[in-house]
Amino acid sequence: MSVEIETRVRRANLVSRDQHLERLFGADLSHRLLRDVYSMKEGRMDEMTDWSEQSAVEDVPADEKAFRPTPTSPQQRSAAFVPAILSAVIAIGVIVALVARQPASLAETPVQIAEAFMTALNDHDADAVLSLFGEHYVFGEGSTEALLRGEIEQESVLGWTYHLEGCVDVGAVGDNARVSCDYAFSNDITRATGTGPYGGSTYVFSIDRDGEIRLADNTEADQQFHGEALQQFFDWLLEEHPDAGDMYYQYDGRNGPENLAKWEQYLPVFVAAMEEAG
Repeated sequence: MSVEIETRVRRANLVSRDQHLERLFGADLSHRLLRDVYSMKEGRMDEMTDWSEQSAVEDVPADEKAFRPTPTSPQQRSAAFVPAILSAVIAIGVIVALVARQPASLAETPVQIAEAFMTALNDHDADAVLSLFGEHYVFGEGSTEALLRGEIEQESVLGWTYHLEGCVDVGAVGDNARVSCDYAFSNDITRATGTGPYGGSTYVFSIDRDGEIRLADNTEADQQFHGEALQQFFDWLLEEHPDAGDMYYQYDGRNGPENLAKWEQYLPVFVAAMEEAG
């Protein structure tokens, strides 16, 4: 869904909700209740209505007020406040439920969802990444959830950093929005060797109308990284630790815990050696 279409849908839903609440509670009360809900959501409790100060009959239509006795004693006024307060509490609960049930796409644009994905990658948070996927997410050829978790864990060990250069909505394909995010990357190897960050990489996302990522396609421009930083690491490893055996910087399911253990063992030694060499 394009941002323009999404904005129209959001506005249409809000108008429909507000009109429904006005029909239930009247314009003034529904306005105050909505204001209180959003004040609560944003933590601005001091801006909320003090319902204990509200008259029990102030929202009653004029033609009904004439036939209702005005409470005179404290007991009568207290009793009269109860239904008003209960109504307000119930109404706030209804509104909170209505707000909470809005699809993710009404709360965030496709670009914001793509940016959230990139942030989760930078945090090496596999659960946060997977939470952005819809139930119909399409993994790349040969990829699975387990492999994705392994890749994110390996990136964490290598100190992988995504330098986001910007995400743009590049138009819809069918019902899905497409967002392209350009980025550069660096890691503990590049920082130790004084190379990078390496640019020219792109993530392209397909995001459905419910705000769920259906596809995330990564084109990583890592050739220069291979020829410079990574080559320095493997040259050092071969010379200083020839018995280390094979190591892989990308996780592919064949190089699980044993490979990660090697990176955890040798990478800090390499970084320290580069720092000592100046």
